[in-house]
Amino acid sequence: MKFWPHILRKKIKGFPLRAQAGFTLIEILVVITIFTIVGAGIAETFSSGMKIWARAQKAGESSIDVFVAIETIGRDLRQSVNIRSVGFEGREDEISFLTFRDDSAVKVIYKFNPAQKELVRRQIDLKDAFSDDLQGKYKYAEKKVATLDDFSFSYFNFDKEKEEYVWSDEWAKEQGIFEAVKLKARFGDEKDVKTVFIPIW
Repeated sequence: MKFWPHILRKKIKGFPLRAQAGFTLIEILVVITIFTIVGAGIAETFSSGMKIWARAQKAGESSIDVFVAIETIGRDLRQSVNIRSVGFEGREDEISFLTFRDDSAVKVIYKFNPAQKELVRRQIDLKDAFSDDLQGKYKYAEKKVATLDDFSFSYFNFDKEKEEYVWSDEWAKEQGIFEAVKLKARFGDEKDVKTVFIPIW
């Protein structure tokens, strides 16, 4: 048994005999666990970033749609024509009036549908604008203006009884022309309010 230390001191192929270097099973498991935790954290961060980016992208598109819708209504109102037989009519969710579009007079109706969350614009030719046909037998062009969570109109004018300017949610044709319209839009957490003043000729 005395020859073992002598053998261990001998060189094997020019190299001294040493203990083999390596990783234990526990060390490998620890490294794998650390890399798994780091990888899961990176994946979660990336996933959250993508969700935030998608939400911001969608919000940006909605903001543009709402801006265009409000500007379109404002342009039609500023070019409106006060003809008593057609007149200006309005409710909280709908407004109708005569305006100029492409060098011709047309009647436009803006209506918000809360069930479908859509604001639509209906355009009626002048020859049909004087009709009181509530069945909608006349031809019209309709298109979606924007997708919104909520949209409303309110009307500004001088109240002779109260002797002051007031806002109201309804407007009848017999009242003539209002002085301004307030447009209130809500989409997600965003809100937009714009007051459009009507040029009175």
